[in-house]
Amino acid sequence: MFSLLQKLMRTPAFEEYEISKIEDGKYLLSLGDKQYQADFVKDKFDTDLWRLKSIERIDDGDDSRFESLKKLWEIKDRRNRSVIGAAMIGWLKPNEIFEQLRTQSTLAEKKRLKNPFKRIYKIKPLPADTRLIRQIIQPTEQTQLHRQFSDPLNMFKAVSRPTAWEVKKFHLANSRKSGPHGQEKRVDKRGAQSIQLKLRKFLGRFSDQQIRQNRYALRLLSPYQSICPCVIVDRNTVLAPDGGKDVYCDIIDEGKKISISQYKGFCKDMMKAHAREIYFGDIKNPNFVIKSDTDPVMLIDLDCIATFDLLQDQKNHPEVYNRVGKNKYRPLTPAYTTRKLIAGREKKIPEDADKPSKQKLKREIKQMNRAGDEYALLLCMLEATCSKDANIELDPERFNQFGVLAGDEFNHNIRVWVVNNIMPQHQEAVRKFLKDPAKYPLPNSLYKVIKWK
Repeated sequence: MFSLLQKLMRTPAFEEYEISKIEDGKYLLSLGDKQYQADFVKDKFDTDLWRLKSIERIDDGDDSRFESLKKLWEIKDRRNRSVIGAAMIGWLKPNEIFEQLRTQSTLAEKKRLKNPFKRIYKIKPLPADTRLIRQIIQPTEQTQLHRQFSDPLNMFKAVSRPTAWEVKKFHLANSRKSGPHGQEKRVDKRGAQSIQLKLRKFLGRFSDQQIRQNRYALRLLSPYQSICPCVIVDRNTVLAPDGGKDVYCDIIDEGKKISISQYKGFCKDMMKAHAREIYFGDIKNPNFVIKSDTDPVMLIDLDCIATFDLLQDQKNHPEVYNRVGKNKYRPLTPAYTTRKLIAGREKKIPEDADKPSKQKLKREIKQMNRAGDEYALLLCMLEATCSKDANIELDPERFNQFGVLAGDEFNHNIRVWVVNNIMPQHQEAVRKFLKDPAKYPLPNSLYKVIKWK
């Protein structure tokens, strides 16, 4: 035992330790000021064998260095003998020792991978009421062979996934640049017409509630041309038509600018949606895409869309009513809202309130949800359309109590933008709105106050 212990402890991994015997089964290992005590016990099956019981540092230092040696000593052969212990008395030759250790390592690796594979391949199917019609579409001169996913109710556009992607893996050229946080999905593959996104690993799988919410939002917004349908097709995959460039990463981060008129289509659709009490909840430039530098923007993220009735209906729609993030409110991006807007939109109507109180609170909540969407879209326009020498930069992590115009950082640039892009009779209202959107919501829809060019 003594000689083998010397060989083990005098390797590059453990440096040159001096070894001295204290008594049978106990050894002192020392290197300078470091001192360890190794205790051995007799093997219960073969009394001639000794097995490592513990290695402890006795000079109050860190003893984590020997964890690997402890695990090595616990490895057993087919006869349930300690491999290292058997080697001590010559029962195993050197080549047999390495063969035993290699075999045990391979078995341990297979055992470790067993459960993860079960989790990967035995995925729970989609709820019956959310399943899509799947069919193979044969290739034509313009398109390749692809699988199409369509709505059984035929209320939103079908999406497709090619059987062979033109580009196996797709990464944004500037993927290392991070936009405002809150992105839950990553681009996985991209073809000529379609894009595939995967849910980030740490978020697990889409729940039944999230999938139902996705179908509801798609059907709700199907009339609007500025919405790019992102369809959940399985527990961690989203398919969508390829909308083109990311406004934040490919335009703003590159120092480029787009025209305010490119937001016109979405702004008009948002006005129509608000008239139907539909609210978007998390409008931001990373959620907009454009086909080319002159095409209109399209919204690609529908995760936070809901109607007023859904937001207040705890009994029938708890998945929307209770949908909150780690900060106890609906998912959002701090840069595009204020604390007062969040507090206003998260209010709930008490069941025991009288009718006048309910009506008043209902109007206030609708107003805050509408103001939240309009304020976020206005900031998107400011961020993407201001001239290079009068740029607006939003802090993605900063929660503001008041609006962006309440501070002095970009005060002049914002006022110039308001003069150039807002109708004269509405400029004062917009300036107040940018100072405190919760206190001074716009009296008219945002679409009606902008000078569209």
